[in-house]
Amino acid sequence: MIRAIEIGYGSLSFTEQVIDGYPVIKTFASVVAAVSNEDLSGGLSKRDTVRVDVGANLYEVGPDAYLLSDRSSSRVLNSTYIESDQYKALFRGALLMMKEPEIELLVLSLPVSNMQRADDLKKMAVGKHTIQGFEVNVKSCWVLCQPLAGYLAYANQIGQSEFNELKTQNVLSLDFGFTTADWLTSLGLKINDRRSGAVDMGMSAVLQEVQQALKPAFPHLDAIPLQLIDDAFWRHPGQLKISGKSYPFPVCSKMDAEKIGSKVQFDVTTAIQKIATACLQHVRNNVGAGAEISRIVVMGGSHAVYLPEVSKTFPEHQIVVVDEPLTAVCRGMYFGGVQYHSLKKR
Repeated sequence: MIRAIEIGYGSLSFTEQVIDGYPVIKTFASVVAAVSNEDLSGGLSKRDTVRVDVGANLYEVGPDAYLLSDRSSSRVLNSTYIESDQYKALFRGALLMMKEPEIELLVLSLPVSNMQRADDLKKMAVGKHTIQGFEVNVKSCWVLCQPLAGYLAYANQIGQSEFNELKTQNVLSLDFGFTTADWLTSLGLKINDRRSGAVDMGMSAVLQEVQQALKPAFPHLDAIPLQLIDDAFWRHPGQLKISGKSYPFPVCSKMDAEKIGSKVQFDVTTAIQKIATACLQHVRNNVGAGAEISRIVVMGGSHAVYLPEVSKTFPEHQIVVVDEPLTAVCRGMYFGGVQYHSLKKR
């Protein structure tokens, strides 16, 4: 039994099941909420969450965990993430939701800049875990860096024949996540460490920049919640929903989404481009112009925000977006795990 769990700063993805050798991925926001015993619905509805214990604390994780979050909730967005209650709660929640009592190989992942924590992650994962009375035995663990996992998803996507050709070429893999943008240069699966790295200019940096740019448009409100801005990118693309009204996004010219006149006016395209440009400049400084790079593989939930700047930075290159880019890393982790487990058995 091989399973994968990708615990990112922005989202959690895991192999819910495997059908005919293909992983079915479940994904939701990496929100962890302290358990509340209050049920204000009177029993009319049930949250799509599970409860897990971390030490003496009890948390809820799952697609509806955000319903329990409050203004004091925060995400751990640094290298200590794997030590946090948040990470451990998400890890235990994924194990519980997978409902597998024994996992032969569990594949986990880390950003390029955190791969030095791989051994720490293995120590946490391997062994028996009792979660709300359910026992899971993780027999072994393998840790992949995230853009390499996305590269493996792309390799599976194009098939063995084309991958045999790709293995002889230098490829730049770009993974645009919530906190970091990671890049990895490789010849097949041989990684060029000196031309791989990460920068803290993922989607969270874009959201914070846009939040500042929106302040003058809504002077009577506190800071616009980052979640509402994030929703304007993916949950309600092209619409910013604030105080019961919808506004065109990223540009609003005194007209709401219903074409009704409004005092609200903003243009946050410059704020978005500022982060995307700075991010790709870091990649360009490390990788160079890329004359020897044959293909650029793009993945990550926020890839669409950065894609125009990728094309502008590398105008001569073939740029491909992996299928289902949000869950590509988790799929690649599973496919890589299957190969790794097969090699270890020989």
